[in-house]
Amino acid sequence: MFNYNKDFFSGVYEKSDWIVSATFNRCIKFNNTKHFKEELIKTVNKSKENLKLSLLTSHPELTGKIEVKNLTKESLSEQKSAGLNKCSIEEFDKLHTMNNLYNKKFNFPFIIAVSGLNVAEIIKNFEIRIENTYDFELNEAIREVHKIASIRIDQKIKSLDRK
Repeated sequence: MFNYNKDFFSGVYEKSDWIVSATFNRCIKFNNTKHFKEELIKTVNKSKENLKLSLLTSHPELTGKIEVKNLTKESLSEQKSAGLNKCSIEEFDKLHTMNNLYNKKFNFPFIIAVSGLNVAEIIKNFEIRIENTYDFELNEAIREVHKIASIRIDQKIKSLDRK
């Protein structure tokens, strides 16, 4: 059974707790975690494009040599797990170049669930996805946001279960 409240899930969507609040307001109850995640996706899918763009622009760029002041604790942990804080100068330069090109083309940051990836895999994904059309990439970025949220939800529940 699903026995969590909306405050417990604060931060699962980067600086966008409106998604969790709107989902809890729309749904009376959730059967399980999978059902909750499905309803979160519905909330985002039903939202207007300006809210989707706000969700995307709330995410930090993957810059390497992480600047702690600009990241939530969740993003900091995820980026460190992918080794972005230890990338080479060449990788750092490549990430910055790709970020600039991507932002000019799409007007939102490149978003990828970095958990389980390394810097080379992230750069490869960057190179592939920058060739996408705007509509395709908007949807791809939203899918990645949901992956990130799903990982964060699982981590929150797992940390509570350990207590």
